[in-house]
Amino acid sequence: MGEPLERMTRRLLTVVVYVVLLAVGVSCFRSVWVGMVARPQYEAVFPGARGRVYWATQGLSLAAGVNSILIGLRRRWAIMVNPAIGLLSIVAIEMARGPRANEAVVLVACTVSTVLAWHLWGTPARPSRQR
Repeated sequence: MGEPLERMTRRLLTVVVYVVLLAVGVSCFRSVWVGMVARPQYEAVFPGARGRVYWATQGLSLAAGVNSILIGLRRRWAIMVNPAIGLLSIVAIEMARGPRANEAVVLVACTVSTVLAWHLWGTPARPSRQR
């Protein structure tokens, strides 16, 4: 009885992690796109994103987007790098004087994608229970 429930739970968690990774990827690539083609609009949201801070925010957004793809491809090392990218992104948002809501979204997305991905794919497979 416990095995079908465990399988359904794994499937549900897998769907959740893929939805989060898709949202992260779309958001990051959209952020990079807006930063490149509509810089005044980007600077209106992130007024401190000038010079090196601008390039740091763009680079970290691109890194987060690429990393979300790699996590979706179940690369274990990408899961381990994810917290560092998330924390650096929060610092960059703070330096660029971006909205606090963006920091909270990055924190939640990074935490969910790291913890669920590690739970699903990062740990070695457990031997099946034999009765």
